[in-house]
Amino acid sequence: MATIQELLETYIAALRTGADDASSSAWRSEYMQRLAVAGEMRTALEQGDTSELSSLLNAEQRILGWTRLGGPSGATVTSAFQSLRAEELKQRLDGKPDAW
Repeated sequence: MATIQELLETYIAALRTGADDASSSAWRSEYMQRLAVAGEMRTALEQGDTSELSSLLNAEQRILGWTRLGGPSGATVTSAFQSLRAEELKQRLDGKPDAW
């Protein structure tokens, strides 16, 4: 099973590919915004700030739910994010019921 760090790096790599492959400046800008937030996630993870990481992931989940990333990498980015989010949630809850 991949670690949160590995899954975050996979997500970042997918975002970089998406930004490189974006056919419009609007999509490229969206990918770059998501990359900036992913950088904040990396910082939170490196500092051991699990509540900040969770908060950032929650916000990204809402954004990605409303804004589907376009281009050939959109599905890959979404899948990478979902894997990252699921693992973080699993580790955070660690057997406790989800209170959502």
